[in-house]
Amino acid sequence: MPPEAVADVVSAVLRLMGNNDNSWNAMKRFLGDRSVISSLVNFDARRISADLRANVKKLVQKKSSSFEEASIRRASLAAAPMATWIMAMLQYSEILERIKPLEDDLNNATKILESSVHRL
Repeated sequence: MPPEAVADVVSAVLRLMGNNDNSWNAMKRFLGDRSVISSLVNFDARRISADLRANVKKLVQKKSSSFEEASIRRASLAAAPMATWIMAMLQYSEILERIKPLEDDLNNATKILESSVHRL
């Protein structure tokens, strides 16, 4: 088993990626995958539902020491960027949820504009 802080971070990453299996075997499979970095880089924060975000936030708050920069860096240099990624994805997901009505308005206005241009 990895140090507790590493297990907490990888568990949060797995949850955000849609995998609820928090076993050590699942963590090893995930970390051993050659595409793990590209999966994280290309992850779409729009996939994070409000329930999932609340679930991961609860884990982050419960195990807050595992997500502190100095603490996780002592446990694993590789897990530290993942902890930062988790916090960024949670914040980005909240922002996306807040601007969703504005995006919808923009899309509707764009459709109306395209329709008007087509009629012209």
